[in-house]
Amino acid sequence: MAGNLRLSEMNLDELLTEMHKMELVREDDFNVNDEGYGREIRVQKLVLRELKKSRDTALKGIRSDVERKLSKLLYNHGSEMKFRGQGSRPDAENSLKEALYLDPKNGMAAYRLAFIRYRRNDHKDAIRYFNCALENTIHDEPIFCLSDREIYYARLYLLASYLNEVDQLNEELEFSPVKNKYTKLPDYASYGVKDFISDLGVGLMNQEYEVITDEDNRYVSYDEAEGYFQKGDRPEGTLIIWFDGVNSKVAFNKSEMPFGSEVKARQLVYLLRFTSHNNPGNENSMRNCFEEMNNTSFVTNERLRKAVSQLRSLLNKLDPRLDVITTSRSPNPSGYYYNGKVPYTIICRSEESSLLDQ
Repeated sequence: MAGNLRLSEMNLDELLTEMHKMELVREDDFNVNDEGYGREIRVQKLVLRELKKSRDTALKGIRSDVERKLSKLLYNHGSEMKFRGQGSRPDAENSLKEALYLDPKNGMAAYRLAFIRYRRNDHKDAIRYFNCALENTIHDEPIFCLSDREIYYARLYLLASYLNEVDQLNEELEFSPVKNKYTKLPDYASYGVKDFISDLGVGLMNQEYEVITDEDNRYVSYDEAEGYFQKGDRPEGTLIIWFDGVNSKVAFNKSEMPFGSEVKARQLVYLLRFTSHNNPGNENSMRNCFEEMNNTSFVTNERLRKAVSQLRSLLNKLDPRLDVITTSRSPNPSGYYYNGKVPYTIICRSEESSLLDQ
């Protein structure tokens, strides 16, 4: 039996069976990703390795399909690791690079790699990846497409990256030892870009996070954003969501809890921002709030009901007063909506805020 074999001992048919089994498991339990994507990635890499060895032309279509699925797995894994913190950044970077190698038109993989490199002050690599993202804003796979807001951020940080490179070249020319070697060189006057770069850098840091409430939205620094979530500074009686991928968490007064998954956080954000008594969320409107590993996105009423039940349970554990999701009753459209009983505040990184759009 394939289930009793180690992955390295399986043949191609057994690996394909294992791969399809994993896809079915994820399809049935898509809300939470407790185990991560590591084993699935390993299986699909082994399948791809075996397919590359084969000379059977009939397998070309399967290979193309596996490459597409593996690219998506690597992208999801890399994106998740990006949110986990500094210790996971190398894993995030490697996974996103592999995803981009398998699918060079994956603009979102390039976008996330660009921000990783930018925050490491590797502006040359950041420029390369930002340009790659801007050259590949449209993709057959919706999660790989860049939104208008992400295109704007890519251009903004591409400009900042270029300016930092200009500043570096400016210093190299101004203090070049070649000047001592040759008496005559083309005239060069140092251009004052430092102040401009400094002002731009401060401006970007002051707008690093977006704060969204039921009344408006504004951009703030990390310190300001953190202040909204710190226990002693939280607005009283306000549901606060810190959206940070798999590290997303929710707070109310003195209580705080992790969501356990990005998907749950996105579902609650959608209900808070985009639903009402006359416009409830349903399996069609909330499709983008569910993580689907298959090629087709199909969310049933039962899946949505289960997801909302989990959100209600989480909020009740946080505080029994957080009865903020109401089931729509006939004759109104069926679904679920935010009833406005408690005001909300949502905090997220500016360049990731498109994840919270409709």
